[in-house]
Amino acid sequence: MNLLLFAEDPGAVNYIAPLALELQTQGSSITLLSAGAATQLFQEKGLSSHVVCNSAEAIEILYRELPELLITGTSENLDSPGLAFLSAAQDMQITSIGVVDFYANAAFRFRGQTHDPLAHAPDWLIVPDDWTAEEYQSLGFPKQKILVAGHPHYDHLMQMKERFDKEDRDILRTKLFPQVSENQLVLVFASELSTGLNPAQYQYSEEYTLTGRGHSVGRTEIVIEELLDAIAVLSAEGVPRPYLVLRRHPKEATTSLSDYLNAFDCISEGGDPHRLIYTADAVVGMSSMLLLEAYILGARVLSILPREIERSWLPLTRMQTIKCATQRDIVRAYLRELLCSSFYRASTDLGGTPLDSTKRIMAFLKTRCEAMRKEYYV
Repeated sequence: MNLLLFAEDPGAVNYIAPLALELQTQGSSITLLSAGAATQLFQEKGLSSHVVCNSAEAIEILYRELPELLITGTSENLDSPGLAFLSAAQDMQITSIGVVDFYANAAFRFRGQTHDPLAHAPDWLIVPDDWTAEEYQSLGFPKQKILVAGHPHYDHLMQMKERFDKEDRDILRTKLFPQVSENQLVLVFASELSTGLNPAQYQYSEEYTLTGRGHSVGRTEIVIEELLDAIAVLSAEGVPRPYLVLRRHPKEATTSLSDYLNAFDCISEGGDPHRLIYTADAVVGMSSMLLLEAYILGARVLSILPREIERSWLPLTRMQTIKCATQRDIVRAYLRELLCSSFYRASTDLGGTPLDSTKRIMAFLKTRCEAMRKEYYV
């Protein structure tokens, strides 16, 4: 098979990297392209990629490579080269496949600078679960052109957990946190950007049931304030204060959240976060992929969301598999439970999300290539 793969955002890298590695193992010819944060993230996963600087270059590369299949992830960049790839592939009659790593913001992922949610839609979609498939069907994308495949990154995490479980967790924890006493719990907060494909939903509105300290308007800032204030209240009531780690989002600037940095004992940024969340006693966040990763790796996880509607953004909060708090008293109650209960490893029930995703997608790609070759030689 001769394929061209492109990613720009971290979520797309998590979906595409396992596919690229498997394609290389099987001897397929692949051209791996990147933009933005994806370049460094691919490198950290052992993959070299060619950086695409703009849409014109993207089109030029597609004409030069002439792949059998184009596979592209989605991005929060409304002028992403990925959209140019998709439009050019349609003009060149190259079969295009969009991989969607996440349920949220379906109406924005292929619209670009238009108001049409399917303006740059690919020929096929590969999605992680039925909810995501139904969301695209509601936008008008053909049901028969959607493959519900699971998430290749989940398969990778399952294998990673098996490896970690063979190591001594206490030794791993001591290596990561030599300054933390044996009896102190480690709580990791998974940060997010207070913007996205639909920026308004990441800013305070009347729908917010959490308000933080009453001055911030950013979603992440409000949730951090609720977390820190809840820990302060619990500490005053005699609950031992945990060792607090702020894990930055891969696209987050080092200057962001500056008002809160002194409240954390450790700032974690860059590199692979998986040993960090595996050894943590609790991982708290909003709706980032890191919460799902932490759950699969066996951590105790809490989602704090400022709006009830955001429960649907993560499959496992939607199914109530991951505990979710949208009210201040519930935030404090769940945090008390996390900080007072004895440590245990959570289950890894993914609520019906298909496993063996990489194998399923490889079979699909092979089928699509064979179909194209038959059409070409008819």
